[in-house]
Amino acid sequence: MQWTILGAGAVGSLFATQLLRIGQSVNLLDTRHAQTPHQQLHPMLLELLDGSVCMCELPCIGYRDLSAIGNLLVTT
Repeated sequence: MQWTILGAGAVGSLFATQLLRIGQSVNLLDTRHAQTPHQQLHPMLLELLDGSVCMCELPCIGYRDLSAIGNLLVTT
């Protein structure tokens, strides 16, 4: 299942990490790059409550790529 997250702050990052851990496909909707025609990677280094560290690079999509959204999670 494809998930797109709007708002990659604390809550959005937490959801992204958990979705990745269970094998879901995740990308970020990046409003700063709304006019960018190609995807960029957003690196995230997260320390989880259990002490483990998760390093991941999530693709960012702009508003031109809205057809790539399967499920939208808004965390703003």
